[in-house]
Amino acid sequence: SVAPGQPMAFDAKLTNAKPPGLIDSSGNFGPWQRDDPRATPVSGSYNFQNANLGVFKGISGTLASTGKYSGVLQHIEVDGATDTPNFALKRGGQPVHLRTTFHSIVNGADGDTILDPVDARFLNTEFVCQGGVVHVDGTPGKTVSLDALTKGARMEDILHLVTGDNRPLLTGAVDFQTKIAIPPGNEDVLNKLQLDGRFQIVSAKFTSQEVQRRLLTLSERARGITKKEEAAEPQQTVASNLNGRFKLDGGVVSFSRLGFSV
Repeated sequence: SVAPGQPMAFDAKLTNAKPPGLIDSSGNFGPWQRDDPRATPVSGSYNFQNANLGVFKGISGTLASTGKYSGVLQHIEVDGATDTPNFALKRGGQPVHLRTTFHSIVNGADGDTILDPVDARFLNTEFVCQGGVVHVDGTPGKTVSLDALTKGARMEDILHLVTGDNRPLLTGAVDFQTKIAIPPGNEDVLNKLQLDGRFQIVSAKFTSQEVQRRLLTLSERARGITKKEEAAEPQQTVASNLNGRFKLDGGVVSFSRLGFSV
């Protein structure tokens, strides 16, 4: 099918460097733009299997991804999905089945990638992220910079991923938004991860009966129920609300403007 002014069909097998895995791709390339090679059209589909996320220090899992792409070399638009049935943080926590769908723009000349958006789901929780994986002047490698937002996520899902407790300390709906930055380097992902955001946990329930008992006492005193009258009251589960701002840097999280109510 090779002819002047016509695209050329291709089938390719590519070895991806990081995370390592094999990419099968087929599509069309060209016609070649001699005066501006970056403006050469390209389109096709891909299948990426058995990518080992363990090469990134701090996380693990085996990722698969499929999708389609089109555009010119310096601006390739990609629509795809990923499936990682065993995504985990290496510092404790339990694996979760992580699925994403995404739209991205890839600069084939330098590999910079804009993510707009990524929709990520695990258990009963969903995150929406926007941002990029791009080179920053003066630093080797690429920096991950994202804005993440979730509404109605589950606190128990997040604790399952982070701490791995079968009986999480806290259950309830959580809304939060945060800026995420991961600079390049060989450090553990959790050591170099930077977060700056705010959160709200609504109608939270502590799984410890002792904690719930103390919160019930606090609630009843606030409503004017004395200790003597408490015994006659029907047993209740008291919901708590928490909100505040948080920052994570160097593996240490700090909170400010922290609010708690029952």
